[in-house]
Amino acid sequence: DVHAWHRAFWEQGIPVDMIDMECDDLSRYKVIAAPMLYMYRAGFAKKLREFVENGGVLVGTYNTGIVNDTDLCYLGGWPGETMDLFGLWNEEIDSLPEGATNAMVCCGEGHRRYTVRDLCAIVHAKGAEVLAEYDDDFYKGRPALTVNRCGQGKAYYVAARAEADFLRDFCTKLADDAGVVRALNTALPYGVVPMMRMDETGKAVVFVQNFTGETKPLVLNETCTVFETGEKTDALTLAPYETVILL
Repeated sequence: DVHAWHRAFWEQGIPVDMIDMECDDLSRYKVIAAPMLYMYRAGFAKKLREFVENGGVLVGTYNTGIVNDTDLCYLGGWPGETMDLFGLWNEEIDSLPEGATNAMVCCGEGHRRYTVRDLCAIVHAKGAEVLAEYDDDFYKGRPALTVNRCGQGKAYYVAARAEADFLRDFCTKLADDAGVVRALNTALPYGVVPMMRMDETGKAVVFVQNFTGETKPLVLNETCTVFETGEKTDALTLAPYETVILL
């Protein structure tokens, strides 16, 4: 799950840090995705609450907040100390047989349908807004995606293991709504990934990498300077597996 969520941001050129529960300054981030954060270390739920109350966007999933830091299950319900933060109660997690799937259908305009598999939580909204519902089986109509507003921020809960198309769409919305800066603000061909780094002067340097065996054209929304040649350009043609550095 962590790999899948990371990939959904990475493919869009959105920089991602991998942090642990010892991180003392969550305020540096606009979005925190915590898929399957099974164990909460002492004090971490408080950090998450403060992060959201101060305007952050948090994402939890079906296996978030199950046990405390001594691996003892929370007896008051899941997701443990953050039930009120997410505004729901996770009653049970259903394990689907290999090859079996369910689906979530968005409640808003368009009723987009996404396939889910493997693990599906049966949750009850306790103040959270339901954004999508299960579409099949005995939990048809139950919440599959929720959001709860807390202070100045939001806490989303994804109740099932969703496939790449959902993660891509959902992470795009999260980043856009939170004002996350992308390495390049342009449409990216499949397999082309830009990553931003800062040089010693604090100036942004963008590494544009083609991870495919095909030539890929890339239109830039601004004029950039190619580091190797000094050429100014608003478009690139990337050879297979080529990396171009932009200033």
